Amino acid sequence: MRIEQVRVEPWKTNLKMMNFLACVAARKRDQSTVAKTKTSKELLEDHGIQVSSCARENVADEIRDAHVAIPLMSRLDESILCKAGELKLIIQFGVGLEGVDVDAATRAKIPVSNIRSEGTGNAASCAEHAIYLMLALLRDQSGMHASVEKQLLGQPAGRVLLGSNVLLVGYGGIGKELAPRLAPFGVTLSAVRKSPWPTGDDVEKCGTLSHKGGPDDLPEMLSKTDIVVLTCVLNESTRGMVNDEFLSALKPGAWLVNVARGPLMDYDAVLRALDNGQLAGVATDVTWTEPINPTDQFAAHPKVIVTPHIAGVTNLSYETMAK
Repeated sequence: MRIEQVRVEPWKTNLKMMNFLACVAARKRDQSTVAKTKTSKELLEDHGIQVSSCARENVADEIRDAHVAIPLMSRLDESILCKAGELKLIIQFGVGLEGVDVDAATRAKIPVSNIRSEGTGNAASCAEHAIYLMLALLRDQSGMHASVEKQLLGQPAGRVLLGSNVLLVGYGGIGKELAPRLAPFGVTLSAVRKSPWPTGDDVEKCGTLSHKGGPDDLPEMLSKTDIVVLTCVLNESTRGMVNDEFLSALKPGAWLVNVARGPLMDYDAVLRALDNGQLAGVATDVTWTEPINPTDQFAAHPKVIVTPHIAGVTNLSYETMAK
């Protein structure tokens, strides 16, 4: 499967006469997301193009007349795309295309494009959020909240990042932004990736890493790790990769941070590791189903911190991606 970077300019159609539809995650039409607002502003000011929006549950009906669809945490599967008789382009607002049935779009001859994380502020935003999640775990954010409610001072005692062994699983856009940001914390930083590591002049890009490995090195690297950060892509080879085997290889009492995709984690395996102490805690911006039910066993677990898929939702990333 190959995703083409598609430009709108070559089209002979008058763009002002085209229907741009933002498929937003909000449940009501008047709850437009920040992304839709900023995209609308850019298209209107630069090209005079109006962008309409619809909640994700109404996409199947409103996509019929759309020429360009911009999904924002919404699914465009074959059942929806077969109704999109006028659709000429799908532009994912962000990197991940898990919600777009690219095969169905290809059969319908609808080009699919996304927005890369590097250079758009998305990867940098996700990297900052990963550090926030690490600190939230180590300083026991839930415990601090409880102390405030109980009017307690001086507790809970936290841990520092200083001296921790941190392993990045994946070293693409987010990993490359995260590594130099973590270095000043005094951590020992390692990374594992499936692709070959850079050589020659590109080696400098990995200068903050003390060790670089491939898939075969993962078990040994996990055994020395205090904090694992998932920054890799989700595909059939990585789906459920954080399973019993992965977790049993970890140094007991390690922490897990996920700013990539929820299904990288095996739900039952992670819960078992939390309950038996193999994992000291999990902080994740992504879950298996989104939004996750707050009463879900994982979301409600006392050792878990969940944020609502907002690692890349910042002023920098959304303004840049909109442009």
